[in-house]
Amino acid sequence: MVMMAGMDDHERKVVLEFCHLLEKSKQLFNGLRDLPQYGHKQWQGYFGRTFDVYTKLWKFQQQH
Repeated sequence: MVMMAGMDDHERKVVLEFCHLLEKSKQLFNGLRDLPQYGHKQWQGYFGRTFDVYTKLWKFQQQH
């Protein structure tokens, strides 16, 4: 990570946490999108986890 060379430890942790939350939110959203549209209740668990991660990501962006 060449761009992180000039950052202090706190800034580096903030960037890494943001990247982690962003990647996790993308994975969960893609999993939710790929579920069958009809006949399954699997979406409820995916929806809850996806919503939680997007909420964490939003709060993280507001704080930093």
